[in-house]
Amino acid sequence: MKEIVLGLGAMAVAATGLVPQKKAVTYTETIRPIISAKCLPCHSKATNIGPFDFSTYKEVTSRIELIRTQALSRNMPPIWAHSDYGKFSKIEHLTDEEAVQLQDWIRLKMPMGPSVASDPIKTSPSHAGPEPDLTITFAKNIKVRAEGVPYWSVVSTDLPAKGGRIENLNLIPANPRVIRYATIAIVPKAMMLPKETTGSMDLPSKYLVGTWAPGYSGIILPHDMSRTYGPSSKLVVQVHYRPTGKPENGGFAVNIFNPITTPTKVPSWITMEDKDVFIPAGESKVVELTKPVSTDLTLISLMPEARFYAGQIQLLYTSKEGKTTTVLDAVRWDPYWGANYQFPVPVKLVAGGTLTARFHYNNDKYCRINEGKKLKDIKAGPSASDEVCRMHLQISP
Repeated sequence: MKEIVLGLGAMAVAATGLVPQKKAVTYTETIRPIISAKCLPCHSKATNIGPFDFSTYKEVTSRIELIRTQALSRNMPPIWAHSDYGKFSKIEHLTDEEAVQLQDWIRLKMPMGPSVASDPIKTSPSHAGPEPDLTITFAKNIKVRAEGVPYWSVVSTDLPAKGGRIENLNLIPANPRVIRYATIAIVPKAMMLPKETTGSMDLPSKYLVGTWAPGYSGIILPHDMSRTYGPSSKLVVQVHYRPTGKPENGGFAVNIFNPITTPTKVPSWITMEDKDVFIPAGESKVVELTKPVSTDLTLISLMPEARFYAGQIQLLYTSKEGKTTTVLDAVRWDPYWGANYQFPVPVKLVAGGTLTARFHYNNDKYCRINEGKKLKDIKAGPSASDEVCRMHLQISP
């Protein structure tokens, strides 16, 4: 009888029109906030990182099929990595709920909804913030090739002769659209460096500072830490340039922030590496590197290095109790789309566990770089047809 009463009650509610109704999806109330959070960090006139400006209703609706395809396929935003220890990027892919809302809105013929006081949406440059202690400008008018494939260029400049400390760095491109990411290091002035690389400067990890990429935070150390440099040092930046079809300015500046208080710690790097990585022709291979965690570790950031035969890169931590967590899963590794794998909060790993790095390589006919080529064995080396297998971990002492 109880069940019958409840059923009748539900029928009565439906009959009186009191059944909760699904809120209508409109641009103003639903889609505009999604676009603002997930698209405008790159696709706006203020940031100018990606093509197209999606800051108005007209601009969004005119390219809605492109937005739908890229967002639902998870191609955009191009954040292809996750961790059990927090988000690396300031932005992330659409949630399942947001993906449904976008499809519902398109199906309803993209209703505008209530008018808004501000259209276009207001956005700020990604580098907006406090004034740096030092700004180093690298060649105000570096010429980027108009045509061809993306490439890596290495530039450097001397740091102040008195030496100093660095807590944070940020890179400000003259034209954000042509610089996808940059690797930064501090080396002795006398060190000779190549003018161009294929994604790796092959530097000892002790010289590394970190990786910059749009959509991520700058290179930031915890407040009790700073990086020091001596009187005979230079700042080195390996920049990844993307030709756009016309001559572009590839210049940039590096903003340096000194520590506010006197830090007590200096970060260091450890590297997991297979110096003799080998992928036979026609085969897929997972290279697994392991490192016992003999003392408690605090991870600040990660910097994997691989080239065109790598499809996925992972770093896992297995505690002494046998529980495994994902430190990094770069699901779709692409050397042309670097990222800044810096943890929002430093990650504490307890002694007695094990770190496992997995590099998934593919050297068959389906690998993009093999298209139209005769398959051959791939080994470690410096060229685009060679491979790299390294995982750098920046740690707190």
